[in-house]
Amino acid sequence: MSQESGIVATEDTEKNRVVTVTDDGGEEHAYLFPRRTRLLVENGQKIEKGAQLNETDTRRVLQHLADLWSYDVALTEVDGADKVLKEYVVSPRAAAVAA
Repeated sequence: MSQESGIVATEDTEKNRVVTVTDDGGEEHAYLFPRRTRLLVENGQKIEKGAQLNETDTRRVLQHLADLWSYDVALTEVDGADKVLKEYVVSPRAAAVAA
């Protein structure tokens, strides 16, 4: 999850995927992810603080909500034309339900 608003630049290195967010003041903030990570942002994209950068962040947030609420949580990602891009469904973990 991005800690700042700004413009995204992505780069793949030998071991990682690097997402750099350049804020309005020109300061760069880098985030490292494993190479297999599916990014949810693209080069040149303007994002706001709190934007999800990768799919793992999305699943982590949904898992937290499912555990907190003790029921399945679903999220459908759509584009501007309402075309479904991705669907997520997460169930609460057994330990969270038992608590």
